[in-house]
Amino acid sequence: MCAKVILECHCKGKQDSLAAELLADLRLGDKRDIRSQVFRYLNGELVNSGVFEAVHLAFWRTIVRGDYPLSFLVWLERAYATYDSLEELSKCDAMPVRALLGEAHLQFSAPSAELEKAFARYEAARQLMLGLAAAVEQRTLKTGPDRVKEGVANLESAIRLFGTLKPGADALSASDKFHMAVALHLMDWLFSELPSAEGESLRKANLPLMDRLGALNAYEWQVQRTQDWQHQYNIAEIHGELSLAFPESESARRSADALMRAIRMNPRLADFDAETRFDGVDEPLSKAPALRRILPMLRDEQAEFLADCLSVYRCHAELYAKDPTKGITAMFKDLHKMKAPALQYAIAVVGGAVAGLTMSSFVIDCLLYAKPIF
Repeated sequence: MCAKVILECHCKGKQDSLAAELLADLRLGDKRDIRSQVFRYLNGELVNSGVFEAVHLAFWRTIVRGDYPLSFLVWLERAYATYDSLEELSKCDAMPVRALLGEAHLQFSAPSAELEKAFARYEAARQLMLGLAAAVEQRTLKTGPDRVKEGVANLESAIRLFGTLKPGADALSASDKFHMAVALHLMDWLFSELPSAEGESLRKANLPLMDRLGALNAYEWQVQRTQDWQHQYNIAEIHGELSLAFPESESARRSADALMRAIRMNPRLADFDAETRFDGVDEPLSKAPALRRILPMLRDEQAEFLADCLSVYRCHAELYAKDPTKGITAMFKDLHKMKAPALQYAIAVVGGAVAGLTMSSFVIDCLLYAKPIF
C-alpha cells in the first residue's frame, strides 16, 4: 500500500525512481539493478522481495517527510500486522501482542511537549497510534465497548489533527490524506464491534462529521492511487451507511458509483448473493444493510455489464476460491475478450488491483487485507 503511494505521489508513477529510492535506503549503491524485482513485485509476479524491506524507510522519508518520529511508523507496521492477522489468540500469540501493546502504552499514552515541538504531526500520529492500539486490543483480546469507544475518540482526534493545515500550507499533504484514510478505516471497523444499536448511533453521529473533515475524500484519494478493490468496496459501504442515516443526501449515488468502481476492480463483486469469506467479504452483498438501497439501482442501470461480470465470475469461481489473484486475472482476460463497453477503466487498473492482492509487507498491504467493514 505504501509502495503504491510512494510510486504515485513521489516517483510520478516511475518504477525506476522507486527502485532508486529503495537502493538508497538499502545502501546497495548504483551498481545493483533491482528494477526488475520492483516491477515484478508491484505487478504481483513475486510473492516476496527482500528489497521491499526498506519500503517503510522510503515512505517515512518521501511521504511522511519527518512529520512524526520514525519509531511511530515502525510500531504501526507491527501493530497493523497483528490487527490484520489475529482474531483469536493462542497462548503463544498472547505474550507478543501484550508486549506490543505495552510498547504503545510507553510511547503514546502521555504527550511530549518536546516531541510536539520537533514534529509537525506528532500529536496527530500519537492519537492515530492510540486508536490502532485500541483496535488491536479489541481484535485480539476483546476488551469491550468502553475501550472501543476510547479508540473511536482517538481516531476522531487524529482525523481532526491530520485534517488541519500546517502553518504556511495551502493543502493537505499526501501523508495527511494517507493517515486520515487509515484512521477512518479503523474507526468504521470499531463501530462494527459495538452492540448494534450503540454502533449505529455512533456511526450516524460520527461519519457525517468525518466526511465534512475530509476523511472520506482522503480514503477515496488513497484508493485512486492504490487501486485496492477491498478498500473501494469499504468506501461504497460507508457511503451506503450515510445514505441510510440521511436519505435525502447524495450518499446513495456516491455509494453506487463507488461499488461500480470496486466491481471493475474485482468482477466477483457482481455476484450480489455470493458468500466468499476467504477474500475478506464477510457476507453476501445482498445482505449488507448499507447496500440495500443501491443494489436495485445498479441492477437497472448496469444490467448488461453486471451480467458479463457475473458470467466470468461463475466460470472462474473455483479458481478464485483457490487463489483470488489468479481468479481476478482470469476473469479480466475473459472480460477483455467480450470487449464490454465499460471495461476500459477496469483493464487499466487490473495490474494495480492484482498486485495489491499479492503483497505481504505491512507497508504494502497492511490495509489491503484489513477486515472489511460490515
